[in-house]
Amino acid sequence: MYVTTDYFNNLNILAKAGIPAVAMDRQPIGYEGPAVLFDNYRSGRLAAEYLLGLGHRRIAFIESASPRIFSRQQLEGMMSVLGEAGVGLIRPELAPSDRGAQRGYRAMKVMAESDHLPTAVITIDDYSALGILRFALEHGLRVPQDLSILAINDGEYMPFTKPSITAIVQPIEEMVQRAFEILQALMNGQDPPEPQVVLAPRLICRESTGAPERP
Repeated sequence: MYVTTDYFNNLNILAKAGIPAVAMDRQPIGYEGPAVLFDNYRSGRLAAEYLLGLGHRRIAFIESASPRIFSRQQLEGMMSVLGEAGVGLIRPELAPSDRGAQRGYRAMKVMAESDHLPTAVITIDDYSALGILRFALEHGLRVPQDLSILAINDGEYMPFTKPSITAIVQPIEEMVQRAFEILQALMNGQDPPEPQVVLAPRLICRESTGAPERP
């Protein structure tokens, strides 16, 4: 079993050698073999639907530091929902060197300086969410009254920040279990009932999101 990236040729090498293997998390470009994947498009839709439902109309998305298929899929999911609602998406321009918590902090600084401060931010990962929260605390932005924060990833510390951070969860345990079942079938010379499985995201609502108190 491999937790894969966008470009991961080892799986194709294993397949040609007749060695059973299963991709997890995302599907590498050019790979069509057994996989258990996370539905990134649906996670983007879920994030946008939730924030729109709270009343947000100025929503920002902090994307990955370098081009990634999963980030593009999440963006497409958001845009499909926001487009239907006639709402735009703020996408701050950041340097590739801005990563982790620094990326979240820098994104907020860029938006504040350009007078495009949102009422809600969706971030690609949990580390960026920490930078966003730090910026809010330093600049007198109340979370969630002035700024809602939602992360598409649920780090183990997310429930323990103050406020705790709302997150979209990747079902890691289910992903591993399903991948093991597929791999076991392959090792026994059987065809798995579902060679490619796509798992739905789940939203955990915490203290960092709420209805906006400013337009």
